[in-house]
Order: sequence, then structure tokens, then C-alpha cells
Amino acid sequence: MELLNRTNTITVPCFNLENVLSVIKTHHIDFYSLDVEGGEMTVLESMRDGLKTRRITVDVWSVEYRVWDGHSIIDDKSMEKLNALRRFFSDIGGCQNSGYYGEDCSLQCPPNCQEGYCSIVDGTCLGCRVGYRGPNCDDQCSNKTFGLECQQICGNCKNSEPCHHVNGSCLKGCANGSYGARCEIACPDGRYGYNCQEKCNVNCGVPYRCDRVTGQCEGGCQIGWKGQTCDTQCNEGKFGLDCNLPCGHCLNNVDCHYIDGTCFNGCDSGYQGSFCKEVCNNNTYGPRCSFTCGNCLYLYGEQCHHVTGQCPRECNVGFQGDRCDQASDSISAESTSNNQLLTILYVCITLLILSGFLNVILVIKQLRNSACKEQKSQENLETHADGTCKSSEQVKPSTIYINECDENCAEYQELENISQTQYNQLQ
Repeated sequence: MELLNRTNTITVPCFNLENVLSVIKTHHIDFYSLDVEGGEMTVLESMRDGLKTRRITVDVWSVEYRVWDGHSIIDDKSMEKLNALRRFFSDIGGCQNSGYYGEDCSLQCPPNCQEGYCSIVDGTCLGCRVGYRGPNCDDQCSNKTFGLECQQICGNCKNSEPCHHVNGSCLKGCANGSYGARCEIACPDGRYGYNCQEKCNVNCGVPYRCDRVTGQCEGGCQIGWKGQTCDTQCNEGKFGLDCNLPCGHCLNNVDCHYIDGTCFNGCDSGYQGSFCKEVCNNNTYGPRCSFTCGNCLYLYGEQCHHVTGQCPRECNVGFQGDRCDQASDSISAESTSNNQLLTILYVCITLLILSGFLNVILVIKQLRNSACKEQKSQENLETHADGTCKSSEQVKPSTIYINECDENCAEYQELENISQTQYNQLQ
């Protein structure tokens, strides 16, 4: 760095190559390789006279012509330098007309030689036109290459086809995931497919992020969606993340909600709950679990079938049928007979109760009448005429007659004397 920063100039002696070769007494060179980082034409010009007069002869030349800017080869400047080299060698010897070779310059150079120049000895091209290669430049660029000396790589052409051998364009368009004149640009984030025309789905695990080629979502799909591009709702009886959860028994076998699995229109017969996965319980069955099981014979924890109501085993005594909801015929006849006997018994008991009640009323009435008569007799004897009967509590014990006859007799039967307390109880 210290030397580069100096401002003084250092002068060194220079000699042209012809003078150097003359001093060392060398006039013929088998192979001459010239690469002096851009100064090749200056060196050759210093040898022009010697080469032209044949004081110096060279069998094979190798001259660097490509121009490098520190990052890449500059094609146009490289071509300018190559053409200058061709003109130089054409001037110092060879055929008078460019594009020909041979002893009498009667043979035409191959058509794809760059600028028509070829070796004056064997006709091999000194360089090829863009898109060709080989000694005679008769081979097009292959293996997905194109351009000068077939050094450039094709872009992402459709169906992996080769690009144009000259300009690198894709003849049938770009493959999915790329765009541009040469299909060399990848789709930006959120885009995919042919010429990047498709947009990644919002239902991707990471919204609008997917593979540039296939559109497959990054991070899978959001809950309730499926497919490579997450463009299909869960169906076929599935719901949830990656559509891995089975729906319950929704009414009429319709799909449940693709995200949370709830049944829109209720449950099929025999099921209940928001997800229709719970069978009917509490001794119920059928639509909305609205029917009650029959008279089944159960073991602990059993109940009838949640859909049909059929009993898991036998019926209780006195019942029959698949659901044990029908009374047995023998029990029904016996029950009917028993009901008739009970009816007769109830009627008899009712009649007996009514008869006893009427008899009590008649006894009480007779007792009162007898008491009044006895009281009047005493009042007459004592000359008391207050016009009223004394209360039943003051009546002395007396002989009372009561009608005990049934429908076949009409006589009175004398009762034994009753006490005052017994009389009061009759009242």
C-alpha cells in the first residue's frame, strides 16, 4: 500500500519482442502463449514487421482475447479484441480474401466461424459464432447452454426443454415458478405456477406463502382446509386440522362443520350433543332421544338400543316384543278377570257402607223421637209447658225401639236399656 500511495514515477527500460528474440538468436517459435492482461495487441504490433517478413515464424499461437472487468467477462469488448486479433493475423500473412484457406486460398471457411475467419492451414475456425461450438463451429450449444462459446446456462424452461442456443430464450415458455425473457427469475413470495400467475392461498398455514413451483402451502393448511394448495374445505365426514377428525352422526348423514365439527341440523336417531357423538342415555332412544325404553331386563349399566329401542336381552315378566312394550296375552286376560272381580268387590263394599250409614241415621232419628216423647210425658206430669224438648243429654235412660227389619218383616225389636253416655255417642 505504501508503494501504491507514492506519487513519484519510476522509469524502466523496455524492448520489443523482436529485438529480444534477435539478441538470443531465436527466430522460430513452436508454441507462443500470449496473456499480458489486456496488452496483447501492443506486444503483437511490436512483432508485425518480423512476422510479416518471416524473420520470425510461429507454428501455434495462443492469445488471450477476453476482457474481464473484475466480476465477469464483457462480451462486446471481448468481441472487439478478437476481431482486432483476426485482422492482425490476416494482415501479416494468409489469404488475401478473408473467409478462405488452403495453399491457393480456394477453400471457404466453415459458415459458423466467427467473422468468417479460420486457419489458413486446415480451415478450423478461429472462433465460433454465438450459439455454436466445435473445431468447425458446426455444433449448436447443448446441455442447456447458449451464447458465446456456449458458456451461459439456460433458464428454467417449460418441461426442462433446452433454450434457444443463441439468445437463451425459452421457446415454449417458462416452467412453473419462473418468469422473465429467459425464465431465469424465480417467482416472488406469494406467487407460483406458470409465469407466476397464481397466488398462494390465504388458507395456507402461513397465509400467502407457498412453493413457487407447485403452490404447496408452507406449514400445511389452516384448520378446516386440505389439499396441496389448501383450497378445499374438509368433507367426506371429516373436519379440523388436516381434516383428520371424524364427524359425528349428523342428521341425514350430512357433513359436519368443516372447522369445529358441529352438526348444522341436529343428530341422527339415537345420538345427541353438539357433535352428535353421544348415544342416547337415561333409558331413552330414537330421534332426539325422545322415546323411553320399554320394560327390558337389564344387567347393571345396560339400556335399550339407542337407535331402535330394542332390549339387549329378555323382557320383564308380563311384557313382550322387541322393545318389551307389549303386555303378554295371558297376563292381559288374567288382568281383565281380576279387574272385573275388583269392580264387583268395590260395588259390594260401597253398598254395605251406604247401608250401614243409613241404618245409623235411622237409629239416631228413632232415638230422638223416643226422647221427645218421654220428655213430653214428664212435662205433662210436672205441668211444665215450655213447648220444647230438653236436650238429649238430660234424657234419662229408657227403652228404645228401632226398626231392625229387612224387606220381609215390619216388626219392632226391643233394645236393651242404654246409658246416657251411649246415647250421646249415638247423637
